[in-house]
Amino acid sequence: MFIQSDQISIRQFVREDIPYYHQLYSDVELMKYVGPTRSWQENLQNLEQILKNYQEYPGYGIWAITTIQKPDNPIGVVALKHGEKIELGYRISKSHQGKGLMTEGVLQILNYGFQSLELKEIVAFTHPQNRASKRLLDKVGFQFQENIYLEKHQANLDYYTLSQLPSLTQPNETSYSNEPY
Repeated sequence: MFIQSDQISIRQFVREDIPYYHQLYSDVELMKYVGPTRSWQENLQNLEQILKNYQEYPGYGIWAITTIQKPDNPIGVVALKHGEKIELGYRISKSHQGKGLMTEGVLQILNYGFQSLELKEIVAFTHPQNRASKRLLDKVGFQFQENIYLEKHQANLDYYTLSQLPSLTQPNETSYSNEPY
C-alpha cells in the first residue's frame, strides 16, 4: 500500500526503517499515553511482525509516514489495525508535531479505509489526558462514545467512532496504490 499527497507519503515499513521505528517507540514523551517504551530488540520483533502482517491482513497494518522530501526517513506511523473492529492508530516524532502532518496522514488513511477498503466504521482509543490526540480525533470527525476499560491496554481509554469521512475533511491531491513502497 502506498499513498502520496502534497506533503507526505504513507508506505509500508521495511527492515531498514528499524532506526526510525525504534526512535518513535523508545521515546518516553511519545509513549507517555501509550505504554512503556521498548528496547531495540522488542522494536525489531515488533517491526518483523508488522512486515508479516502485511501478508496476513492485506490492506491493513501499521505504515510509515514520510515527508515527500525524505521518503526513506519515517517521521511517524499511521495504522488501520485489523480486528473485531478496525482501529485507527497514529504517532509522529516530536520534531514534526504541530505542522499538520499527522492530521494529513490520518485523513489520508481514513479516506483509504472508507474508499478502498469500503469500511463502514473505524474506531479509535486515546488516553483521557492526551489532549492533542483528542483534538485530532475531533478535527477529523470522530465522535466520542464513552470511557471504557481495555484489558489489552490495562487502562481506561476514551473510545471514539467514525462512520464516514466528513466532506469538509476530504484530503486533496492524493494518489493511491495497492503496491508496496
